[in-house]
Parts: sequence; C-alpha cells; structure tokens
Amino acid sequence: MAWGSFSTGGGGGGADTPTTAANVTYDNSTSKIDAGNVQEALDFVAGLTLPRLTVTIDAGSQLTITCGDEEITGQTDGEGTFTTNLPMLGTWQVKAEKDGQTATQTVEVEQVGQLYTVEMAYFSATLTATAVAGATVTATCGETVVTGQAAGNGQAALEIKLPGNYVVQATMANSYGNATSNSQAVNVVDNGGSYTATVKFIRLTVEVDSGSQITISKGDTNISLIGTGSDQVYLPSTGTWTVTASKDDLDASAEVECSAYQDYSVELAYIQEVLNNNSWEMIKRVADADEGANWWSVGDTKSIVLNGKIGNLTVNSLAMDVFILGFNHNSSREGAHLIHFMIGKINNKMAALCDSNYNDSVSSGFCMNTSNTNSGGWNNSYMRKNILGNNGTPSSPPANSYLAALPADLRAVMQLVSKYTDNTGGSNSSGAVTETKDYLFLLAEFEVHGSRDYANQYERNSQLQYDYFKSGNSKVAYRHTSMGSAVFWWLRSPRYGTDHSFCFVGMDGSTNGNYAGWSYGVAPGFAV
Repeated sequence: MAWGSFSTGGGGGGADTPTTAANVTYDNSTSKIDAGNVQEALDFVAGLTLPRLTVTIDAGSQLTITCGDEEITGQTDGEGTFTTNLPMLGTWQVKAEKDGQTATQTVEVEQVGQLYTVEMAYFSATLTATAVAGATVTATCGETVVTGQAAGNGQAALEIKLPGNYVVQATMANSYGNATSNSQAVNVVDNGGSYTATVKFIRLTVEVDSGSQITISKGDTNISLIGTGSDQVYLPSTGTWTVTASKDDLDASAEVECSAYQDYSVELAYIQEVLNNNSWEMIKRVADADEGANWWSVGDTKSIVLNGKIGNLTVNSLAMDVFILGFNHNSSREGAHLIHFMIGKINNKMAALCDSNYNDSVSSGFCMNTSNTNSGGWNNSYMRKNILGNNGTPSSPPANSYLAALPADLRAVMQLVSKYTDNTGGSNSSGAVTETKDYLFLLAEFEVHGSRDYANQYERNSQLQYDYFKSGNSKVAYRHTSMGSAVFWWLRSPRYGTDHSFCFVGMDGSTNGNYAGWSYGVAPGFAV
C-alpha cells in the first residue's frame, strides 16, 4: 500500500475561446463544430465531456484503474505518467505494481470535463540490523525476504519495500556450516520510516597455544580448527560445549555452559609434567580436579621469589623452591581438593628463614609470642597472626608479613586450610584441640614426625603425618643465608605441661620445645 495525492483541474476551453484538436474545431461562441468526418467529431465531443485522470508514479509501473465493472489498464511512460479518459463518474481505485511492490489510491470523480491527477509512491523504509561484521542478515515477512551483508561496524542497512511484521536474523559461515543468531521481530509500518534491530550469536572465544588442534563438541556436532592463539567460533546452539585442545602430546579441556545468545570465552592451558613449568593458576585447576597426584609427585618443587619485609627480616628477590607435602592431605578435616606445599628449599635442601636475632630471646621478629607464653596456643600466637599474616587475606595481606612477601600469582590461588592444634596452650586435654583456618601455617609435631613427644597428646587425633616426611625425607632445615648451617625451626604445637613453650625441630631433625619468645627459623606450609 502507498500514499499519494490528487487534484482536479478544468477540462474545457474558456467561454469564447475556440478549442481545437486535429482537424476538429469547436467554438463556444457559435456552438459550431467543424470536423473532417462525423466519427472525429464524436470522439472530440467525448474528450470534452468525459473526466480525465493522470497518474504519476515510477516509470514502468503497471496500472489497473477500476470503478465497479469498469477497468482500465496501462503502464506509466518514461516520465512516470499515464493519462486516460474515465468513462463514468464515481469512486475509482488506482493500483500500481512494479518489482513486487504495490501502491493504491482512491479518486472521487464527480465532474465531467475535469482533469484529475494522482501522485503515488511505493512503500519504502530502512531497517538497520546490527549483528557482527560479515554476517548475512535477513528480514522475513511471509514470502518476502530482504537480505544484506553486515559491514565492518556490524550493521546492515536493509531497504524494506513492503510494510509488515519482519523477523530479523543473521547467519555466519563456519568451517562446519552456518551458525544462526537469535531473532528479533520488527513491525515496519511507516512509509519513509527508519527501524532498528539487534541480533546476537553464541560466540565462543578460545584462547590456547597457537598451533593447537581445537575441537568444540556437543552431541553429534563437532567443530575442528587449528588455533591461532585466540579464535572466535560461532556456535549453532545453546547448551554445554566441551572444548579440547592438543599440541605436542599435551592435552587440555574445559566445559563451557552457553545458555544464552551472547559472548563466551575459555582459556585452555596445558598441564606440564614438570611442576615448575606450570603456572599457579594451572596448579590450582589441577588441584580442583583432584588430578595432582596423576601429574606430579610428593617432593616436586616450584620456584618462587620473596620480596618485602617479614617481621624484622627484609628479603629482596629471594629465590626459593616450594615443595609438595601431600595431595588432599587429611582432607576430611582440613579441606578437599587441595595440594599442600611447604616453603621451602634452596639448592634442593630444606631452608628456613631466619632473622638477625636467630637463636636469641627477643620480643619481636621470628618468635612464637613476644613474651615467653603459650597462652591461647597456636590460635592466639604472634607468629600466626602477625609474622605469617593470618589476620589478613592473600588479597589484602598485612604489612611486614610472610603472606605479603609471597608473589601475587601464588597469593591469588591460596586456599584456607583447617588446622587442629592445642589452642589453649600447654594443655594435654582433648578439649584444648580446636580448629583454626589459615592461609599460612607452621607444621605440627605429629605432621612432621608421625609421633608425639611434647605436643598435646590429642592433637594427633585430628592430624596426619605429611607424606613428604612419612617417606623418610630429611627433617633438617638450613639457614636461608647459609645453606651449610642447620637451624632450629618452629612448629605450631604448644609444648604440653608448660605455660611458656612451643615445639620445634632441632638441628638433627628431632623434636623438642623452647620458650615462645625465642627467635627460630620459619618454614611455613600452605595449600592451593
């Protein structure tokens, strides 16, 4: 349908002005007709008395002009006009058609000898569809389909020539076929109007080492490609898609839940058989999947660098190795899906950090408490809260703490561990053994030795010896600045029967106890 306008104009000559056509002359002043023959005269008279209609619309338009049973057909000329006599008065319907478009107009013809004009235009509206660059965009209304290609800005301008309710959708070609976007309905009604629609794909970005063989699968659908480092794939449907990658005999996989038409991303990394070649993020992924023992062994090491001030000790780019104490150690009590580590080793020998007051009585630094007391046990100790930093978190570590000196990528994956210790101090009763949740912790007497000499006898009921020490590895630690010098290193277990001591490991690897205010070596554990 289209809109137009019409007007009327005089059809005959003036009152005293002769009107001529061919060899026929009619003079109003004399009411006389001169004609070569009677038929020419009759035709001329009809032209003077019948109304006439001029239609203006696109050149080459097919016209059908009807009133009741009367029908006139024709075609607009190169100027886009068509003129005809109308054999009767009445309501005339003008219909124009061209290239599948239709325009109609009604003309009330009420006078003879009048010229009526109709200006018509076909329907035209613009629909701007936003998808992604390169997508094929279609707007469908019944059997009418309008197609366009999205430009670099992701937009396709579609010319709509018929009004109606259009469904807009887009497709993207992949190596496996076409992926289809969601759809949006747009009701196009205004001639000359501008409309917009936005459709989205299920677009998955896969990041993995360049040259990897990537497979994306769901059900019977398998999409394969060689990765370039970061690749976008348009998925044909929602659902859970499995993404796998392989390269150089290494494999990586992940599942991506694509529940809506939007962008998703997945980053795959290969697990390395050498622990030190893996990022802390990867180690955390392996721990979450309980796959650590399938890839690495107890005692395997990974290098870290310590920076900052820990108590009274300043460390600048101190390289140490952490090593695996056990997989899912005591998981029913301490937490599942964890790999436990200890800090650390230098040149493959256990090393403990020691400050300048090592093996002396002090009121700060690497002492268990700032005075000779074990009141409050491990939970309340200066070592736990201030030196290790458990009064903060890895994302917000306390200043001058061991936690703050750890590299950020390690702190990002550290997990809380539930540890059970005498948290009363000097007790030998079961009720004194309670839980703390720690990011960094000292080991307990039983966790190192697998036996109890000086700790609360009930600690062992909630603890297990670490596999690293259970395997017979040395318990002797060396001073981090002098790896030929064995040192005493603190344990978190208060010594029972006293109100002033905690347990420690001696220079020969045996256990004993000493005043809480003394400075000894620090070799904490953590878990990811």
